[in-house]
Amino acid sequence: MFVEGRVIITADALHEGPAPRVDGDAWYDLRAGYVSAGYISSGEFSYEDVRDGFASADGTIREHATRSASLSLGAEAPSAKAAGERSRSA
Repeated sequence: MFVEGRVIITADALHEGPAPRVDGDAWYDLRAGYVSAGYISSGEFSYEDVRDGFASADGTIREHATRSASLSLGAEAPSAKAAGERSRSA
């Protein structure tokens, strides 16, 4: 199956690190601080890179949601086991 249009992939594992209910810049600051901490010593990603990536992805999703009738948000793909269970019960 192919997806038509723009695809945004975000990789913020919310089950790791802090994820309190905060809005706007405070969210990006908090998550980028946590996520980038694992990469700063290696020089792979900076705090600014991570923060800007999160903000950019969210901005693109917000922009698309305001001008389009169709927006699909998905999480992880279902496991093969779960897909098999659904097909047997159908």
